[in-house]
Amino acid sequence: AACYNIKRLARMLEEGVDPFFKTRPSKTDLRPQTANA
Repeated sequence: AACYNIKRLARMLEEGVDPFFKTRPSKTDLRPQTANA
């Protein structure tokens, strides 16, 4: 049961944190690209 809870918690973290971290680097990556272009 503990293993299932940990997996479920990890999945919730991945679903909740992944989009946040994916949108942040994309913005910081776009800035240097537009500056270089």
